[in-house]
Amino acid sequence: MLARPKVYLAGPVSGCTYRRATEWRLAAIRLLAARGIEALDPMRAQQVLADTFGHDLRPLTELACADDVARRDFDDVDAADALLVDFDEGPPGTLSVGTACEIAYAAGLGKPLFVVCGDPLGNANLRHAFVRRFLTSVEPNLSFAVARVARHFETRRENEAAP
Repeated sequence: MLARPKVYLAGPVSGCTYRRATEWRLAAIRLLAARGIEALDPMRAQQVLADTFGHDLRPLTELACADDVARRDFDDVDAADALLVDFDEGPPGTLSVGTACEIAYAAGLGKPLFVVCGDPLGNANLRHAFVRRFLTSVEPNLSFAVARVARHFETRRENEAAP
């Protein structure tokens, strides 16, 4: 039996409110689970950020040690079979440096990258050639992106099961 696929949920955190950084991830976790896919959420166990910044009051800034954040996120990318990146949730007009680093790291490992972005031409992250270069697909919303991820894993299962 093939292992349950894992998807890392990449996307902006710094500059977002706690709610903005977590709500799309919670929705993605539910949608992926319904398709038998496990999500790896970098915001898990981060309630301290809501306690410190409020759910909607102030944008998040780094509280944790940079080495700890990078190590945990890269460990999750290592464990994932693909990345689901939501660029709709970041502060408008800003680049998500951490997410770009995760994308480059995942691309170096040969992992597929599925992006949610309703306005790819207007998104600062997707205007950057280094980010665009590695993407598997860009979808207009989370539901479409999850469907694309699920199709990817279904095709992979079929290919692995073929004689």
